[in-house]
Amino acid sequence: VKTFNNWQQTISLNYQFERYQFTDQPYQNSALLLPGISWLNITKNDPVYPTQGNRFSLSIQGSAEALFSTTSFIQGELQDKYIFSPTDDSR
Repeated sequence: VKTFNNWQQTISLNYQFERYQFTDQPYQNSALLLPGISWLNITKNDPVYPTQGNRFSLSIQGSAEALFSTTSFIQGELQDKYIFSPTDDSR
């Protein structure tokens, strides 16, 4: 985990192995080596009970048959959450 300019960066490497079967079919194996990277930014006006704030994250991961995986793909995820108070006593 690395932090710069209020952004937290995480680099990851996961290995996933699955054995599965579809109805009346022989068992199949799937192996994925999943490198990934994500960024997270959180801003808030109070660390315990924020009434205004934002949480933004972006992550990318994928696999490649050339790198110990049975399938190649790339996947991205974007999330944003905003907190605001319509009145002084609410959140």
